[in-house]
Amino acid sequence: MAAKIEAGLVDRENLKKEISQSREIAEKADNYGITAIDSDLEGAVLIDKIRKLRIRFGSPFSAAYHAAKHWAHEPEAYVNNANNHIGSVDSICEIHPTQEGDALDISF
Repeated sequence: MAAKIEAGLVDRENLKKEISQSREIAEKADNYGITAIDSDLEGAVLIDKIRKLRIRFGSPFSAAYHAAKHWAHEPEAYVNNANNHIGSVDSICEIHPTQEGDALDISF
């Protein structure tokens, strides 16, 4: 499998084809787009709201990139797996302010 992945990365035309196919899958599955929530939410209420949202990639190119990076998953499967992890009450959550201090970085 590693040889196949390496060959795909070295062959530029094949890489473009793979990313294009992944992008089409992401577009059909509606796996990209920004999700916004109320900015005045805090603590447990904020985390609960995030867990109830469907998390997607920021753009079709981001979805295609992640599908290539996580080659064992199609973009839809990767996003569904991420959503299942975020949605789990047992998942660990960390909240940190960004370097600029104007946003929160929330990791699950």
